[in-house]
Amino acid sequence: MVDLTPQEKQKIYAEEKVRLEAQERLKAEAEQKKSGENVTGCSVLIIIAIAAVILFFMFDCGKNNDAPTAKSDTYTANGLKSPGYKGKLYSSAAQTTLVAVDKKVLSELTRTLSSHDETGYYELLLSGKVYEVDNNTSVLILQTQYGAYEVRILEGERKNEKGWVFDGNLK
Repeated sequence: MVDLTPQEKQKIYAEEKVRLEAQERLKAEAEQKKSGENVTGCSVLIIIAIAAVILFFMFDCGKNNDAPTAKSDTYTANGLKSPGYKGKLYSSAAQTTLVAVDKKVLSELTRTLSSHDETGYYELLLSGKVYEVDNNTSVLILQTQYGAYEVRILEGERKNEKGWVFDGNLK
């Protein structure tokens, strides 16, 4: 048997560690493909996030949301749905809609999706800061800010919980 120097042992250890990590990554990617998750779904979520940011600038930038309006109580002056409006969650990208626990997390989700940060996206999901709700789940709008809505979920597993959704996820 050949005796190895400590440097040679360290080098072999580092190479094996890299090899094992690569195998684990490949396994995880294969499992992800088997479970039906695909890049197209993430791409559509990213497009929705970008659309929400654009809506923010189109509708709310420089406007005073507290100003009284002459419109009905269903919509604000800038065409967004008002508090008290009952709607349904919707995502064209998936059978579920992403809901953030607060406005700050919704901003973090937007940054994560727009930068294609899949690890950050899964961290938000696994931490419970973002969760999924089935499409067509009824919600009540509690407040409107910057092209996003705070909603109370009216049915399903998350009934009575509050969260924030993008404007494009509400119909």
